[in-house]
Amino acid sequence: MAAEERLELLQQGLRIETLVDKLSLDDQAATLLPQSGAWFESAVRPAWIAAAVGICSALRTGDWLGTCQAGLAFALAKGTPSQALVAETLGRTEGTCHGRSGLVWLIDRTRRLATWPDARLPLLTCLGWVQAQESMAVAVVPEDAAPTLVTACLRRAADQHLAMTVVSVATSPERDTTAPPAIRCADLESIHQAVQQATARARDRATGTHVRLWLPVMPSMAVLGQTYVQQGLLGSSDLGTLARLAEQESQAALSAAYGYHAPRAASAFQYVW
Repeated sequence: MAAEERLELLQQGLRIETLVDKLSLDDQAATLLPQSGAWFESAVRPAWIAAAVGICSALRTGDWLGTCQAGLAFALAKGTPSQALVAETLGRTEGTCHGRSGLVWLIDRTRRLATWPDARLPLLTCLGWVQAQESMAVAVVPEDAAPTLVTACLRRAADQHLAMTVVSVATSPERDTTAPPAIRCADLESIHQAVQQATARARDRATGTHVRLWLPVMPSMAVLGQTYVQQGLLGSSDLGTLARLAEQESQAALSAAYGYHAPRAASAFQYVW
């Protein structure tokens, strides 16, 4: 991977990490974020942020993506504006779903992304997307989520010649010795390459593919940036600039969201699709 591409991944990761940290310090947002899943816990948060950046960077603009974890991170990595996501978190009408879903049932049809609280839904919906839209779909689920359904969806995709990839993510420091082999990733590039190879096979052969990622020791984006500085890939002043830009974007999104309005009760069904 070229140095420029590596730095683009780092910049994206810093944006997500900074916004999540900013929301976790906000009194109102901090009470709502845990509802979006266990990914928000500090022990696994770096792994899911890295997964979002690495996976989304391997996709094309027209690809669909469904996940049951880290919806905020995946939405940012796929291009959803930070202001719309913060507004949705706080339940404002200018949010991605007009303040009615929060981060649990997040949908951005423009970026072809959706998140659900149940792992079965991204699997089934991604299968439906590729059947109806004739385009690539990627479902991201925890490693131990619905193994029987994963197999059934991949078999259906193979039988009907549909391009679909399932990405199973493991974040525990140790894995069960009886679990199927997984690709151990410790940086953004390895995640990107693994998913890119899996999606390429799905596209070329019009079939279902499955890639297992194991992210046991993923560092935070700030620590990863310092590693790049030590490796000579990035100057310390450049890293400082990226961090300031991420901080400014996050603060602007939070300030703007608090200036928006909450939905009126009379319009409860106005944006039901």
